[in-house]
Amino acid sequence: MKAEQALRQKQKELDDQAAQATLAAAKLKQEQAAALKAKKEQAAAAALKAKQDQIAAAKAQQEQAAQAAAKAKQDQIAAAKAQQERLAQAAAKAKEEQAAALKAQQAKDLAAKAEKERLANEAKARQIAAETKAKQERAAAETAKAEAKAKRDQKSDRTMAWLPLPPPKSPVSVEKQQRLAELLEKYKAEAITPQQYHDQRARILTEP
Repeated sequence: MKAEQALRQKQKELDDQAAQATLAAAKLKQEQAAALKAKKEQAAAAALKAKQDQIAAAKAQQEQAAQAAAKAKQDQIAAAKAQQERLAQAAAKAKEEQAAALKAQQAKDLAAKAEKERLANEAKARQIAAETKAKQERAAAETAKAEAKAKRDQKSDRTMAWLPLPPPKSPVSVEKQQRLAELLEKYKAEAITPQQYHDQRARILTEP
């Protein structure tokens, strides 16, 4: 009887130990599963964070590249605008210089034309003066010749009561000759213009 009780007691102890071992094994398995789950969660969180960091880095790199591209485009636009402004200024300066050169050439041409006209007018005035002087000299010579002939005729025939021939009239009267000479002196002194000289001379010559 005692042996059976002892055997049952021993069996109970063994069963208790086996139950405790089973519980311990189950607990260990649960702990291992929990640790593995935690490790997986940590790995997943780390992978997610790494992916997020990678995405953030790529996004930051894209933003930097976009900013750099935008700045480069702005710099290019500014450089093109500055180049256009320089070209416009150069073109405006060239146009001003061309206009100034053209104006100077026109002024030079006008001065040359005025000088040419002045020289031509002076030459014409000298020619007119020379022609007038030559006419006066011819008229005076003809007058002197006529007077000399009249004197010779008078001496050769004193018995005749002929009156001496009057000298031939000059094409230009003495008064007109004097006025023409005064007009020429005014022109030489530049007191009148060439046009005024020619107009006044023609008016004197056409007077009766």
